Amino acid sequence: MIEKKLTTLIFGNLVLESTLTACYVRVYADDKRSFSMSANPPVELKVPLDELKKNASREQKEAIASRIFDETRHLLDADYPGGSDAASRELLDWLCAP
Repeated sequence: MIEKKLTTLIFGNLVLESTLTACYVRVYADDKRSFSMSANPPVELKVPLDELKKNASREQKEAIASRIFDETRHLLDADYPGGSDAASRELLDWLCAP
């Protein structure tokens, strides 16, 4: 048996959700029981967050953190403390942490 850690990062109602093969940007309902939409167009990384954190270069992490919220910027700016800029910084900090 293999155990696999699949990190999910929550930025208010916007969630970066890892699966075995990818990470998706989803917008959840207020109760977090269902997602109401994915970004339009859908935003998907072809790698789970933990693998990205472990294997990507600093430059790749910076590029991803600066662009992943582009399609959902309006949602973060409206509902997340510090908006999309804060979410991008927090994501980069998480990706670069040991």
